[in-house]
Amino acid sequence: MEKELKTSGKMTWGFIWRFIIYYVILSIIFAVIYGLLSGKMNLLVASIYSIVTMAILIFIPSKLATSDIFKDKKMDNNNERKFKRNIIIFYILLMIIVSFGNVINYTMILMNIDYAKTQSEQIINESEEMEDEEKQKAIEQQNAYVEEVKSIQKEIYLIISMIDVILFIFGGFLEFKFIKKFQNEL
Repeated sequence: MEKELKTSGKMTWGFIWRFIIYYVILSIIFAVIYGLLSGKMNLLVASIYSIVTMAILIFIPSKLATSDIFKDKKMDNNNERKFKRNIIIFYILLMIIVSFGNVINYTMILMNIDYAKTQSEQIINESEEMEDEEKQKAIEQQNAYVEEVKSIQKEIYLIISMIDVILFIFGGFLEFKFIKKFQNEL
């Protein structure tokens, strides 16, 4: 069976929509799994889960979308180069969106930590069983602990963001292999 010749623009849009559909479906599945396990996971396990999930969310939708668009279509060399360029741009945009999501998540965690700190300070200050000196010492210890937690959170989110960037770069290279593989299949 001879494959139909298509332009890079049509193939790009076909890839993007398929990728998004597969990405959303897998995201929902992973969100449900995370929701079921979130109370039982510590910070390290949650971070590893996040990284593994992102790897799966990059590679599986990419492979499925590429195989779908190349089932009965192909491109000439010029359109293939344009298609690869478009995929690079798409991956860069995805990387920016995911990084922005990481920043929002990190900011919300910091806001929750600050809120809990404020509530705790209020409880300590309202305590009638403690002397003023003890209250001040408890607040100082709490502030030191909160700063340590914030520092750890910052490091974790920086590491996760860097790994996400590496996964997207690796995903781009894999996508080029998928394109070559499916473009050459009959």
